[in-house]
Amino acid sequence: MFARSKEKMILNTSCPCDACVNVEDLELKVVVHHGECVIQETGGRQELAGQDVITAFRLLKKSVKERTGLNAYTLVSCDALRAMDMADLFDETEFHSEEIEHIGEVEYVVRDMRKAWERRRTTERTFVEASEDLLLEEWMIPLPVSPEMAFTIATRPDLRAEWIGADKVDLLNTNKGKIEPGTTYHCYHGDEIFPYEIVDGAPETTSQGATTCRWGCRCWKPWSLSKWARARWSNCGLPNLSRASSWAKS
Repeated sequence: MFARSKEKMILNTSCPCDACVNVEDLELKVVVHHGECVIQETGGRQELAGQDVITAFRLLKKSVKERTGLNAYTLVSCDALRAMDMADLFDETEFHSEEIEHIGEVEYVVRDMRKAWERRRTTERTFVEASEDLLLEEWMIPLPVSPEMAFTIATRPDLRAEWIGADKVDLLNTNKGKIEPGTTYHCYHGDEIFPYEIVDGAPETTSQGATTCRWGCRCWKPWSLSKWARARWSNCGLPNLSRASSWAKS
């Protein structure tokens, strides 16, 4: 959920402030520990207290990054593994230990959350690859703009309308204004409306949409951007390169 939400934030903002620019650097650390605690009232709020609570907080501050190089990870203490009967699922080489003052040695295992998300993201993707039989047509178009600018042109309704030569483009089914799978572009060409539904995408690199043709079949339209600002378009309109140049300069 965290990684998917971060992707949506990256996808939906072009704000140059430090907070927005650094969204990609946000990572999640999860610590799982098992033990005893007491519930105490402090300032009208209930808080957990006790040695095992302190242990969990200390583990959050320990040298996991220095030991493993990981920024996003799940740390599970051996006490938690034993309580869940999961200790046998890990190899001996995966165990680490920390000496915590006034508590003693604590053993734990660490798993890379970024790799876990990448595996899940790959298995859940809906995208027509170049090697698949479903790909009927492929265009490689060098664009005189950065991938980030090309992505903005392709996704922002007003710029997308100019790019595909539509009279206007409406954006429907957003999540509080955010583009995500299920969001639909309505592209107006004269009296006709051509819907384009987002079914998948990765921030500033790839997107896959689907259009229902007049005869009822569903046409997939994937596109991807490389670091050289080259786009692979499948069954899409050609972008207006002169406008792309002017947008890049402005």
